[in-house]
Amino acid sequence: MFVAVCNFDKVGTGIAVGQVKTVDTSGKTFVGMTYSSSKQVYEAECVAGAWNRPTSLKKKKQAEDDFDAWAVVTYFDQLTKPNKLPSHVQRIVRSRNIPWGQTS
Repeated sequence: MFVAVCNFDKVGTGIAVGQVKTVDTSGKTFVGMTYSSSKQVYEAECVAGAWNRPTSLKKKKQAEDDFDAWAVVTYFDQLTKPNKLPSHVQRIVRSRNIPWGQTS
């Protein structure tokens, strides 16, 4: 799994959390299936929120996106039982200077 910094249309910078599906080592990119958050992904509160895997095949396909390896904050094994980021991952994300909600 991964946490990556992303720019979301009209709402600004936030994070994506998801599962790595395929990797392109030559292009230093990967396809990830992003999870939905119980909080707004462009607000710092989402770090402590729940992250839910897409449930239907259609939603899984819609949740797939390309990511650059440089955008990854950290990789980790799995979410905790209540679908939250592990505490060490939360600390890593909070230690980054993420410009939450800022548009470019």
